[in-house]
Amino acid sequence: MIRSRNFLAAIVSAAVLLASLGMSSGTAQAQELKIGHISLRDVFNKAVKYKQAFEELKSIQQKKSEQLQQKESELKKSKYDIDMKKELMKEDDAKQLQDSFNKDVEEFQKLFQNEQKDFAKSRDDKLEPLNKELKQIIEDLAKKENYAFIFKFDDLLYADPKYDLTPKVIEALNKK
Repeated sequence: MIRSRNFLAAIVSAAVLLASLGMSSGTAQAQELKIGHISLRDVFNKAVKYKQAFEELKSIQQKKSEQLQQKESELKKSKYDIDMKKELMKEDDAKQLQDSFNKDVEEFQKLFQNEQKDFAKSRDDKLEPLNKELKQIIEDLAKKENYAFIFKFDDLLYADPKYDLTPKVIEALNKK
């Protein structure tokens, strides 16, 4: 994370240096250096496609969470029952009951891990095409309007709002 921010800071510094050198030497190409920024948070919160995708993912996650919570409650109840009965049982029977419970706990842990993997796959399947579309929109905007750099707003310490391309990106994303 720190390396990427240092890298980003180096790029911004280089862009500013190039722009200032170009302006002082009168180079037309350097004077046309255009820089913009985009708030991905706003894109995710305001673009219709992203809002729909996040709502669907939230629904999927909620269903999976409810199923896991129910299974966890059953395990807690089972553990309580075992603890209560254990003192009154023969040692072999208590060990069998505990082993069975331990097996159920292992199955729950595997189920939990599988659900996490399934959700991650669902998330990737849902968001990957949107992210590709977003990237293409940004690239098209950069080429069409001759932007040399377009940065994520979240990585910048300060950015003048007049260079904010977020509304254009959201509008383009909502049109497709």
